Amino acid sequence: MAHLKRKHPADGPAIGSCEMPGRVCVAVSVRTELAQALLKKAGFQVALLAWIPSRGRDKLVEGLDGADAFMIAGSETIDREIMAPCTKLQAIVKGGIGIERIDLDAATELGILVCNSPTPESVIGLAEATVGLIVALFKRLKLNEARLRSGQWKTLDSQGEVMAGKTIGLIGFGRIGRETAKRLGAWGVRLLASSPRATPEEAEVLGVTPVSLDELLRKSDLVTIHVVLTPETRHMITLGELRLMKPTRGHGLRQPAIVRDRNEHRRDA
Repeated sequence: MAHLKRKHPADGPAIGSCEMPGRVCVAVSVRTELAQALLKKAGFQVALLAWIPSRGRDKLVEGLDGADAFMIAGSETIDREIMAPCTKLQAIVKGGIGIERIDLDAATELGILVCNSPTPESVIGLAEATVGLIVALFKRLKLNEARLRSGQWKTLDSQGEVMAGKTIGLIGFGRIGRETAKRLGAWGVRLLASSPRATPEEAEVLGVTPVSLDELLRKSDLVTIHVVLTPETRHMITLGELRLMKPTRGHGLRQPAIVRDRNEHRRDA
């Protein structure tokens, strides 16, 4: 990792220098043993930082005092209030994909480099987890587990559904969306994708049909979202979009009013 010299915003972007490696704070939510070993081997001083939001931000700022870099796992929210007092901080490194919890505008103004680490394991892991959750929803595993633990047996309304022949919509067709499509193909489902990245050629290879968002919502039995959180994608699914979808039984949902409104709207249409 190059050591970056923090400069005043008016001086332009940070520039790499030949100084010796400095001090790195690693959030305990990161795989600390591996992170410590690699950083120490590279000559960095490593300090573990356990930050509990309920204890206030002062503790985090205090822990980052004198740090050149801060490595986080994703649950931490890093904004201007945290970055500004850390005058030596040169870089914030996210151990994963999304950086939506980091104030990028503030980091840019302060001359702090923000980067992530989208490893194949992260992409594949999320795709596998997505497929697992889809199977759990179709088979109603959580509902039936709760019934079994309470001494009940499944009923007609709690029986799972056969996935073969169902239509699954992928909102977002980047790396995670494509890896999810690869794994869903073996289940005999029809795959739709709505994304600027869903080129006809690449989609055809994976057996995916590119469609508009509205068409995807109308035709899909289940929808999975794989988009980076940006000002454009925030709140992209509202009650209006939900009303386009097929009626649902609402098992396991915490917003029964939304499900009820959508189903009633579908009946009135």
